[in-house]
Amino acid sequence: MRWLMTFMTGLGVLCLQAQAQTSLSLEDCYRLAMEQNLTIQQFQNDVRIQEIEKSTAQFQLLPSLTYDMNHYFSFGKNIDPVTNSFAFERFSGGEMGLSLRMTIFSGFRNLLSIKQQEFGIQEALYIQKAAELDLKFSLTQLYADQILLEEKIKVIQSNIETLENELNIIYEKVEIGRLSQYEAYTFEARVSTEKAEYLQVKNESAVVLQKIRELLNLPVDTSFSLTPVDTSEIEKIYYNPIYEGEILKLIRQNHPALRQSDAQIKVSEMILKVANRSFFPTLRIGGSVFSNYNVNLGNSQNGEMFLPQQVQNNLGQYLSFNLSIPVFTQMGNMNRVKQEKINLHTNRLRRTEQENAVVSSTLQLINDFNTSRERYIITREAWEKNILSYTLQEEKYRLGKISSVELLTARDILNDSNAAFLQSKLALYFSHLLLDLIDKI
Repeated sequence: MRWLMTFMTGLGVLCLQAQAQTSLSLEDCYRLAMEQNLTIQQFQNDVRIQEIEKSTAQFQLLPSLTYDMNHYFSFGKNIDPVTNSFAFERFSGGEMGLSLRMTIFSGFRNLLSIKQQEFGIQEALYIQKAAELDLKFSLTQLYADQILLEEKIKVIQSNIETLENELNIIYEKVEIGRLSQYEAYTFEARVSTEKAEYLQVKNESAVVLQKIRELLNLPVDTSFSLTPVDTSEIEKIYYNPIYEGEILKLIRQNHPALRQSDAQIKVSEMILKVANRSFFPTLRIGGSVFSNYNVNLGNSQNGEMFLPQQVQNNLGQYLSFNLSIPVFTQMGNMNRVKQEKINLHTNRLRRTEQENAVVSSTLQLINDFNTSRERYIITREAWEKNILSYTLQEEKYRLGKISSVELLTARDILNDSNAAFLQSKLALYFSHLLLDLIDKI
């Protein structure tokens, strides 16, 4: 048993380590978000509610069948429900009936309501798809921020390690009198500055990871990291042509936010048609089977009828037709039509506004991609030249031709250039991903 416990303990440790080392790619984040994001789940529930409402509207075409039963106690003068004569004693009785009701004609309002609910389902689905697209955009931007922060952390750690190595060399030179203590102070201050920046970047990274965790609806204690992106195709992306006209045509046709606006307009059109049908007459048909009884007359010893016999003998039926013509409704129907016309016009204006916003955001994405493409080449050239410049400055420092301050200045220029190049490379990569999301809608 001891070996089994040892094995299970070791297995548990391995599971915890595997859990702690979970690495999520951008596609993994997309998948988890679609499955677990709270906002997406709420929109999925909205779709289900719309489907239920459509089912309810369809069942309105069917007749309704109800069974009613009423029992009461009479005190004083009243009409006996069985003999239909006045009774002065206390008694208890009741009535029951089975009723059937059906609307034959209502100006096609029920059929229009079904169409309205169908467009309502489409609207809810497109709202969900638009939310999914926005969620992917947010995850992509956060993923890019986190990857950049992780690269910054690596650069800072490398800088700290390099500075500390340089500082050890300076200490040795100070001891033998080749350098002054001032040189050591300069590097010590820079090491402290780099460590402070390291803590700040680590905190920013933790904040970004927490935002991603919230979007994925992961438990707070879930530990994960992001898979580094493969930027080997940057050159291919750089030469990838972007056709603005085709992209704009695509989003005008398929963007879920615009399709949702179209469905919303269809819903408003159906509501307006239903409002117009309120001027039509309504024809209903109904039928009922009913009976009544008196408990006090259920004594067989007195020759009275049992309750089943009373119900059978008092059985009655009727068939009814009801025609309702709206003659004057205090201008309620007319005002409703006017209101729905305004709502329809408002939704059409919102559709135009939504299209302008989508086109504007898409043009911004295209401009960001083009800017990132140009900035990538410029920063890469600057980074390559700064590497050569720093190598030369480092050699001069070792030969004693420049001071430590000048070397640190050259290092700062190289670090800034490296950070700018890295940022431009990731910006180009992720701006292409954002355009790719639009291309797949």
